[in-house]
Amino acid sequence: MKIKTDDASCDTKPVVYFDITLNVDKRVEWLATDENGEVYGYWHDVPEYHDDEWDNGYDYGVTDVICCVDLEGMDWKETLMEIKQ
Repeated sequence: MKIKTDDASCDTKPVVYFDITLNVDKRVEWLATDENGEVYGYWHDVPEYHDDEWDNGYDYGVTDVICCVDLEGMDWKETLMEIKQ
């Protein structure tokens, strides 16, 4: 079985995020992890750390949880990464 779609918004691209290869929505321009280890993708505007969470200032332009990671002591506020692909 394989996924087949005509919906362009479902297209993905592989990206490397802190040595982890992820397939993310092709629109994603930034990745960030929250304090619970949940990784989210953002587009439309760069997210900023605000009120103990990442926020891009819009009600759209953010993916559902892409994956969960173990931060292994890393400060989650330092996980914002621009995707340059």
